[in-house]
Amino acid sequence: MTFADFAEKWLESRKEDLAYSTYIGYVQIVNNKIVPTLGRYKVARIKPPVIEEFYKSLVGTLANGSIQKVKNVLSGMFRTAVRWQMIQVNPCRDAKLAKNKDEETTLKYFTPEQSLMFLQSLDMEFETVVRGHERKDNTGKYYLVPDYMKSKKLPLQLKVFYTLSLYCGFRKGDAHVIIRLKLEQTQ
Repeated sequence: MTFADFAEKWLESRKEDLAYSTYIGYVQIVNNKIVPTLGRYKVARIKPPVIEEFYKSLVGTLANGSIQKVKNVLSGMFRTAVRWQMIQVNPCRDAKLAKNKDEETTLKYFTPEQSLMFLQSLDMEFETVVRGHERKDNTGKYYLVPDYMKSKKLPLQLKVFYTLSLYCGFRKGDAHVIIRLKLEQTQ
């Protein structure tokens, strides 16, 4: 069985076990990163050197954290292949993960002064450009509204979100989950 065929079956088997957003993330990783490189191989022919070359191909195009996510998904796929008795050993187990050497590993955070300035900026007004568009007047005639500037303030929900993010130390991943959940609720 080719890895591409196996990947399709694996994704189908995981659909019911995962949250929708997690499943969509897996589909994107499998279809956009893993299958284009490993899809033509037979599952039983994929060994650690093939996996290591695949990891090396990701260096420079993905951040180290994203490479780790791809590794986690791929390793999970091969754990399933072992469980389904398609292979004896998970080739990811012994494959060395390649990393971007020049990627900055230090934490980036606000100084107390920057934090105060950021919190104060949440109450400031900002201007946005409203693009020209057609409107209909009370008589049913259409007319063109030219571009104009509109003054706005940040919505309360975002002020609360940013304040909590700052005080609670939300990581990027935490913030993305909260934003994704909010988007799913509005759809």
